[in-house]
Amino acid sequence: MPTRIIFTFVRHGETRENREGLLCGHLDAPLNALGRRQAAAVGVALQKVPFVYAFASDLSRAVDTANAILAYHQTIPLVVEPRIREKSFGEAEGAPFSTKNRPGSETPTELRKRTLGWWKETVAILINENPTDEEQTIHVLVVSHGGFIRALIQNLIDDTEFNFVTTLNGGKLTGMSNTGVNIVEARGVYDARLISYNNHAHLAGVQVDEEGMNGIDESTGEK
Repeated sequence: MPTRIIFTFVRHGETRENREGLLCGHLDAPLNALGRRQAAAVGVALQKVPFVYAFASDLSRAVDTANAILAYHQTIPLVVEPRIREKSFGEAEGAPFSTKNRPGSETPTELRKRTLGWWKETVAILINENPTDEEQTIHVLVVSHGGFIRALIQNLIDDTEFNFVTTLNGGKLTGMSNTGVNIVEARGVYDARLISYNNHAHLAGVQVDEEGMNGIDESTGEK
């Protein structure tokens, strides 16, 4: 299939809840000052990528990060997509990450269905909207959350339905930094590969607040 889709998945910038080690989930936690600087930095880092489509979770921390990136791509409309929200932690949202009792949380099976459902539908639509007999590359920005992005890529790796290529040792993903950049190339719904995971080189020059940078990835509990 001649259409080659390059997905750039970006985790949102830091929030107060990230800093304090709290479960955000579906809470609409805004970016803090550091998160806004991180969003600006990743915008600069991605300014030369010729995006054609842009998606963001409907939570403000993702939308605001996406808008910082799209400041350099002002002709690209942002599609706000609730299906790429963070994993739900049910009644435990707002509680410390160490909280073990999380009634009403989204189960791994439910999250797998949501991530792969979005992937299948989105890749199919993008290919159908861009028919061609010649090689073409379409760049797609997706600003979401550490738990969603990590679950999507891990499910693509683990599910034998997909021919997903990765060079990761053991095929297991680690935590993700705030505004970590992840590149996935797709040539079809079931044919894709991971090009890079959690690239955060753009944060090297970002001034960190005195309290320090926490940025817990809710999917792993790692900083």
